Amino acid sequence: MKIPVRLLTLFLIVLLAAASANCIQKLQPATSTPTATPTDVPTPTPVPTYVSPHQFSTEEAFALGNIALDNPYVQKRCISVGWRDISNVPVKVADVLYMPVHEKAPGYDVVRSLPAVVIAVGNASQAGINVIAYLDNNRVAYIGFLPRAGVNATGATYYSTERGVGERIPGHSADRMYENVTVLDTGYVQGQNISQEEDMVIRSIAVGNQSVKKLIQDRAYIVQNVSIYASESGYPDRYIKAYPMVTFEVREGGSLVDTFDVLVDGRNGRVLGISHKSPYEY
Repeated sequence: MKIPVRLLTLFLIVLLAAASANCIQKLQPATSTPTATPTDVPTPTPVPTYVSPHQFSTEEAFALGNIALDNPYVQKRCISVGWRDISNVPVKVADVLYMPVHEKAPGYDVVRSLPAVVIAVGNASQAGINVIAYLDNNRVAYIGFLPRAGVNATGATYYSTERGVGERIPGHSADRMYENVTVLDTGYVQGQNISQEEDMVIRSIAVGNQSVKKLIQDRAYIVQNVSIYASESGYPDRYIKAYPMVTFEVREGGSLVDTFDVLVDGRNGRVLGISHKSPYEY
């Protein structure tokens, strides 16, 4: 059978178009999983945002720093750290920030975060010891120590201990130890002045105590003075407690026959102890 020329020409055109389409499909990217392992692209490490340690305004920091520096227990520890020549040792507030603290005393065991006043004793650029005063409602609640890095100007080395800081001094057989201390909230601080009204209340609590009455008997007595007495004790955890102390003088026939001290808990209106010894021992 003879095929017309026109039909043969159309048939050839269709074949060529199909072949071209097949070639285009082969040029498309393969969809199968490649067998070669691609090279890992390094991921850049993000730079953490800097957070300033200064968490209080200038006015707040000054106020908290002054409370810490005025505290007699803090002053005592600054003197102990600057023992080489405290008259020529600078003492200044280096920072005020929140820090965790573990307060511990008999019947009291608390972990919390408090405003902490960092006090640099000595040249802040040199190795040494910082005194840390933790404040609770404008009251010094805890005092700690931290070694300070810097240029070694004295030859001493400073290291942290479980409860404070140790100072190793060349030529000394024993290290100096600085122990952290909890300051109990008794309502009083060593050396504080009390009002005349509170003075009278403290005296009346002491005079009304039955044990005190037995010591006085029917003899004449004088309340010599009322002062705030602080004691530091505890092992291994140190703590400070302060209470009013009433000093009695008992006389008979014009002669002094007895002297004793009465420790008073003014907040709870009770006598804590009577002692013929000075200072108190607990």
